[in-house]
Order: sequence, then structure tokens, then C-alpha cells
Amino acid sequence: MDEEEPSRTKRKHQKGRGSSLRKRSRQTTGTDESSDDKANCSEILYPCHIFDQQVQDQIRSLKRGVEGEEDEQRLVEWSSAVQEKLHQQDDLIVKNIRLVRDFRSLHEKCHALQKEKLKQMRKIQQLKDETSHCNLQIQGIQSKGSKQERAKRFLLSLKSSKSKI
Repeated sequence: MDEEEPSRTKRKHQKGRGSSLRKRSRQTTGTDESSDDKANCSEILYPCHIFDQQVQDQIRSLKRGVEGEEDEQRLVEWSSAVQEKLHQQDDLIVKNIRLVRDFRSLHEKCHALQKEKLKQMRKIQQLKDETSHCNLQIQGIQSKGSKQERAKRFLLSLKSSKSKI
């Protein structure tokens, strides 16, 4: 039980630090992308750093029990390999966050383009409607013109028939 108490206290302390980091990351408003990425990543990367610290603590405790240089060298190699993996994970997390941000940006652009497409389609439909209305008016004018032509011919034919009589 005595062994569990310090670990609980340590976890509580770590949680407290994490919450203050999260608060700070929410409060930061950077203008350049790298500071934005760091602020966005701090909440996600923090558990990795806790794990890294726990690994370092474990390595130190293991070194105390190591008696030969060979064992110590293996521990150092293992430690550096674990640290390298952690840094790779950190890099992947940052890349994933950037990809998500880029995806959101592309999604917003796509949505804006769809809105613009709808506006253009409405304009096209409106122009089609206006064109068909104009065509109907033209047909009406043409039919009136042909009626007037027929009426003129009829009147001319009447005049010519009158003159013959």
C-alpha cells in the first residue's frame, strides 16, 4: 500500500500539470502555423511526454540494479530506441493534426464551391427562363407581323378586285 501512495500522488500531480497545459494551449492565439500546431498539439503530446518521463524513471531504477557495462550499454541502447520511437510518435501526431486541419480547410472550400455552383445554376436557370420568355414574345410579334401581312394582301386584293369591277 505504501508503494501505491506515491504513484497516486505523482499521477495527481501530473494530471494537474496537464490541465494547466491544456488551459494554456486554449489561451494561446498564435498567428504563425508552427505556434498554432504546437498549441494544438500540446494537449495530445503531453501524455507522450509523461510516458517518456516514466520510461526515463524506469531506466534510472534499472540502472541501479545493473552490475556490468554490457547490461548498462543495452539499457542505454534500449532507452535511446524508446526515445526515438516517442519522438517519431510526436512527429506523426503533429503531421496528423496538420492533415486534419488541411482536410477541414479543403472541406470548407468544397462547401463554398458547392454554394457558388448552386448560385451559378440558379443564374443559368433564370437566364433560360428569360430567354424562353423573350422567344415567346418574338414569336408573338412575328405572328402579328404575318397577320398584318395577310391583312395588307387581303386589302390589296380587295382594291384590285374593286378596280376590276
